[in-house]
Amino acid sequence: MSILSVPARSSTASDRLGLVLIFLAVTAANLAKPFHIDDAAHLEIARWIAENPFNPMSGTLNWAGIDEPIHRANQPHLYFYLLAGWGVLFGFAEIPLHLMQALFALAAILLFHRLATRIAPPHALALTALLALGPAFLVGQNLMVDVPLLALWLAFFLCLTDVDAASQTRRFLGAAAFCAAACLVKYSSLVLLVVLAAGIVLEGRWRQAWALLVPVGVLAAWSAFNIADYGSIHLFDRPADHDRVSRLYDVAMAWLATLGGVLPLGVLAAAVWLGRLRVPTLLVFGAAGAALLALAGLVLAGQVADIQSDVMLARAFKVNGGLAALAVAVALAGRAMEVARIRGVGDLSALLARREVLIDAYLLLWMVGTSAFYLLFSPFVATRHVLLVLPAILLLLGSRWRDATAGRAFAQAAAFAAVLSACLAVSDWRFAGFYRDQAAAVADSLPEGSRAFASGHWGFQWYAAQAGMPQVDVRGEALRPGDLLVVATGVDHQPIEREIETSLVAVRTSGPDPWSLFCTARTARFYASGELGPWSLSRHCSHRVEVLRIDRVGEPLRLPAPASEGVRPAG
Repeated sequence: MSILSVPARSSTASDRLGLVLIFLAVTAANLAKPFHIDDAAHLEIARWIAENPFNPMSGTLNWAGIDEPIHRANQPHLYFYLLAGWGVLFGFAEIPLHLMQALFALAAILLFHRLATRIAPPHALALTALLALGPAFLVGQNLMVDVPLLALWLAFFLCLTDVDAASQTRRFLGAAAFCAAACLVKYSSLVLLVVLAAGIVLEGRWRQAWALLVPVGVLAAWSAFNIADYGSIHLFDRPADHDRVSRLYDVAMAWLATLGGVLPLGVLAAAVWLGRLRVPTLLVFGAAGAALLALAGLVLAGQVADIQSDVMLARAFKVNGGLAALAVAVALAGRAMEVARIRGVGDLSALLARREVLIDAYLLLWMVGTSAFYLLFSPFVATRHVLLVLPAILLLLGSRWRDATAGRAFAQAAAFAAVLSACLAVSDWRFAGFYRDQAAAVADSLPEGSRAFASGHWGFQWYAAQAGMPQVDVRGEALRPGDLLVVATGVDHQPIEREIETSLVAVRTSGPDPWSLFCTARTARFYASGELGPWSLSRHCSHRVEVLRIDRVGEPLRLPAPASEGVRPAG
């Protein structure tokens, strides 16, 4: 039996058709989308690697207002090497690179479906649709590392949950290999190393303990490569957040709001519970959808202000996330009650020999370990962080809720999530598209021979550079009177740290946009969520670019912050 074998039912023809349709929808949402958010940093790193493969971290990147070494960025480089190789072969344009991303999306879809077939076979397709058509997956693809990372995580857990594998050595070797690869894509994958070690201990697989040497050895080799490249170990150079504990409650609330904002898991739980009391599940989802539609209509009509809708949505997100957490707790409590009735409960090894108990233990480690890592170590909470814990939640709920009522609820939740994703995907595409289009339009409008610098990161940074407007160094050392400064005010950018006088030459704005009512912008909260949650309803989801002429350049206002304090890491 292969380490990726599935001992449950195989896919039906309808499942295969459903998976194809899910993949096509996911790919269509991203294929021609403009580069966005951290894509620009990833592209710059990939282009450097293409020319300097043996010194990947020795180049420079302006991602906090000044040119700094690439090793100040937050992630290891395996995915960037793949981007570099693919870009060299097919070009660094949107469609070719998004086709590469689509391969990872396909892998994630198929791997999760196989996991769901193993753990929650009655709902495998509905669970896959709920994950892949939800906003965290579908909207958040872009060119970032998180969908490829998710695929590696799913492969890891597909190996680890194959508890009946004929070859335990191959099982743990496969898990170790995927753990190692994931650690070279994002350091949050160190969680998998802990889970792998816990699995060896829980199952008493001491003969396979050597598998831990695979990810440890890969990380050691990567660290040695770092030393040869730039003289330090990248894993240990990550900026520390010394004030994290005091802000833990706020971060936890942001995590809960983000969880509640990306999937209707709380509504799903309510539908299942009420459905068993003979309340139609469709009625529950219909009520939730009607409430959201009513609020959207009031915001669009100007009857509810943005700040009011923000508060109402934040409360709804937290209630939805809280109900999801309660559903997980109830599911685990149900398993614990079953365990308590097992004869020989004091014999841990006999208990863990039960396949379903062991798989639940792995799902629990997945959920708790991932959540704890991001709550304690991530500089912010984002939908892409929550994405990594969603499969475990869905699999746990799917394994406990196996009746027809739950089946209807899962399907209806997937439809709800798909409609929400469509609204957010249109808005996010327009968010990215505005700054792509304006970079080219502004460059074309500038007087011939003028020097222009861009101020604004994310996708705008990439497109502005392609249009001949390099990112400004905020120290302003290169600025001269007569230069033009093109400021994307709606994206992350830093003020110039020098006395300058400017004149406004032109303003370009997207204006009110009903297609962006479901707004992912407004501080790009979809990609860095706070307690308000990952998206908003707003008539003012607009974007702005200003063209300024430098009239006078004076003295520095202050010294630039040290790199350890001044970097806002990509990712």
